[in-house]
Amino acid sequence: MTHYNFPNGFFLKIFILIASVLAFTSFEVQDGNKLYLLTINFLIISLVGFVIYFGGGSRFNIYYNDLLMLILFIVLATSMSSISNTVSFSSLLLLVSAMVIGLQYSFLIKDCRVLVVWVIRVIIILNVILLLYQLISFFLFGIITDIHSVLFPFSEGKQNLIKALGIPRLTGAYNEPGSYGTWISLLILTLIVLERKLSITAIAGLVSLPLTFSVSSIIYFGLILGAILAKNLIVNFDVKKVILLLFFAVALVFLLINFGVIEYLEWRFFNDSVTDSTTDLKFEAINFLINSDSLRFFMGSGFMVNDCHSCLSIQDVGLAFNLFFQFGFFSILFLVVIFVICKPLNLFAGVMLIVLLLSKVYIFNPILWFCILLISATNKLGVDELSS
Repeated sequence: MTHYNFPNGFFLKIFILIASVLAFTSFEVQDGNKLYLLTINFLIISLVGFVIYFGGGSRFNIYYNDLLMLILFIVLATSMSSISNTVSFSSLLLLVSAMVIGLQYSFLIKDCRVLVVWVIRVIIILNVILLLYQLISFFLFGIITDIHSVLFPFSEGKQNLIKALGIPRLTGAYNEPGSYGTWISLLILTLIVLERKLSITAIAGLVSLPLTFSVSSIIYFGLILGAILAKNLIVNFDVKKVILLLFFAVALVFLLINFGVIEYLEWRFFNDSVTDSTTDLKFEAINFLINSDSLRFFMGSGFMVNDCHSCLSIQDVGLAFNLFFQFGFFSILFLVVIFVICKPLNLFAGVMLIVLLLSKVYIFNPILWFCILLISATNKLGVDELSS
């Protein structure tokens, strides 16, 4: 295990923290301008590469099976798409750079796991603090602070107020409430997989998810909580844990009721007067796909091509849908590649894969390849290595 001494260790931590904040944050740029995203990815690659070079040990080796699977993914994406559409070089470069970032973090997990765990903890804690700051500033001053746009001026923050209930939909450092839920959920699962235990940081992040008042955040909250309960009540049954978890569940229900989460869900899904524009956009994309001609349905639109001009948010429908939307029945091959790399061998790795497939994370997001290669790396490393 590599040890870090000041000042080198201090600067390595700062560099990896900056890189990780960028790698594990979602951005929304005007007109989908890929230049911003490519610039961010190359900055991340440079920072993480610096940390690997100066802070790495002797075990920075590539798992060639994973590398071959990633290359196969790229070949499939370009060859399947080129049948009906010209493949955009910038889109391809965005995909490759995201994969490189995932590979870099898989190197760090092998040799500097403690550093990766520290970074994930800091990002979760910072976002929980920022979310609470937004919540407190709203209740005290009636203001919803746009933290995301302040930190990332090139990206738009979409926090808002549900006027009918007087409830704020908060984002932390993310651009949308749903993005907070997606990315923080994946980081919580990452922390649990790497630490092989449930930490206070993971619990704090988990409790924060419903406070965004995002349905996807609440779904991921339920999935992770269900996995925790299954792990502790069924797999590792212990009377003290049962009592503690029951107390935690009661306190959590009390919290959700008092913060209006239950009221929000009732209003969102059982109030006939409510028009849900986000859900409508998702169903518009689904209906477009279902009603498309047979060739379009079978072949897909092509790599990162959206041929539904009125569908403004196909990414929000989920990764599995997006793969099918753009690659048709060939998307099965992409899912096979992902499963071959992952081979999720434990409960939380399986939940992470489910969250990925349901979430708005897409193939050009570095966190997707980080999570996939994280599962692969932890499967290949022994328990003793992960615990060291």
